[in-house]
Amino acid sequence: MLQAFGLFFCYFYVCLSWMSLLSGRPIHRSTAVL
Repeated sequence: MLQAFGLFFCYFYVCLSWMSLLSGRPIHRSTAVL
């Protein structure tokens, strides 16, 4: 159960970082929301 949650979190983090890169915003500002 923990491994699945970790994998989902990593996938969500990668998607969030890609969205921030595409939008041109710094990743730190996006992670601050989390």
